[in-house]
Amino acid sequence: MRVLNSFLNSLDNWSKRFSKELMSWRHSCMKTQWIKVKDIFDIQKGKKMTVAYEQEGILHRQEKGSSLLASSDEYQPKVYRYLQCRDLKNRIKPKYISVIGDAVTVDHKDIILVWDGVNAGDIYTGLSGVIGSTLAVLKPKNDTLICTDYIARYLQSQSPLIKSRCKGATVRHIQREFIENLLIPLPDIERQRKISKILGQLELLIQKQKQAIAMVDEWIQSIFYGLFDDPVQNTKNWEMNELGSGVSSIVGGWSPVCIDQPTPKNGWGVLKLSAISQGFYKEEENKTLPSQIDARETLTVQVGDLLICRKNVKELVGKCAYVFETRDHLLIPDTMFRLRIHPRSEKLDPIFLWKLLNEKNMRIKIQQLASGSASSMLNISKSKLLQLSIILPPLSLQKTFASIVCKSELKKKKMKEYLYLLEKVLLYWQQKFHLQREDLSKQ
Repeated sequence: MRVLNSFLNSLDNWSKRFSKELMSWRHSCMKTQWIKVKDIFDIQKGKKMTVAYEQEGILHRQEKGSSLLASSDEYQPKVYRYLQCRDLKNRIKPKYISVIGDAVTVDHKDIILVWDGVNAGDIYTGLSGVIGSTLAVLKPKNDTLICTDYIARYLQSQSPLIKSRCKGATVRHIQREFIENLLIPLPDIERQRKISKILGQLELLIQKQKQAIAMVDEWIQSIFYGLFDDPVQNTKNWEMNELGSGVSSIVGGWSPVCIDQPTPKNGWGVLKLSAISQGFYKEEENKTLPSQIDARETLTVQVGDLLICRKNVKELVGKCAYVFETRDHLLIPDTMFRLRIHPRSEKLDPIFLWKLLNEKNMRIKIQQLASGSASSMLNISKSKLLQLSIILPPLSLQKTFASIVCKSELKKKKMKEYLYLLEKVLLYWQQKFHLQREDLSKQ
């Protein structure tokens, strides 16, 4: 906890320094000119290449350096990193080619545009190597006049527009004419760099805030293992019993045909699976119940409920969320169970149960209860779930842990509110810098 508090204090100090810098900076009075992409970039489409070999590890972005990578063996030819669409999101092992030929190379100053496929329109920077046939590179014609990072940020802000202009019935692809004639706001180079720096610092602050929130979750997880150890192996020899022994009620939900938009205030709505899919309750993930359909009020979500995903893909089936707070008039869908523990239970604390059911080894155990002919959508029956064998440490220890969790959730709530504010600030400055043709000095 000391490490976490130290991190949070340093994050707060850093954000205060950044706020002063942001407020002290003023736009110049020069009006921004708008330039077509083709006037400042050459666009080259990648080519399919033969892979020499793959290497274990994760593809890392390079801030500096050449696309040429020296081999560790002096008798082996030099190789080049081969970039394809799926490499860009750090999902697979890097690939390399040993012969360039007429390949299209990129370096860290270039902008990579996904040209074909479901991700057409995505923008990446800071990578070096040789690009495959589903990618294109935007190479600056004069890098003394433009800041690549600034241009990339603008293109990323326009990604939805670029995607909407893609063509192709089966495989979507970028329209060259559209991307070439896309207008970019181009202030002087110093102003570009300043804008890029401000947005970059905001993004860094958001990233650090997300890391801080993740650290709280990791800390709670370490507390859980310190108190209870592995709940499946039960190395501490806790009392064991079926889940049903500590549950006062369990009900399935209801899924009428709803309007696919968030429920207005005081209206009735039905939760989506995304309301609990991450292991935390999100009341905003709901659909509107049509006014002509009467709500089944017995299925209303209340504070203290445990919501469990009973039907989903293998990775999400059995996922559980505890309701710390919720708005009124939300109902559970038929893809969830609502569990309630008797408030005077002498065996089970609901917050302990929430963390127990989401523990990684318990998740595997719960997934084994699921059945179904299609692996894409499995189902857990109520009877099987109630027969699940769980540990039952002393209630006093469960409540001690629950108290720690509650305090951490309060801290996380404040941190998430700050994160939401930061994201709003980032959006505000992106709009100021990128989405208007008016003189920025007036903003």
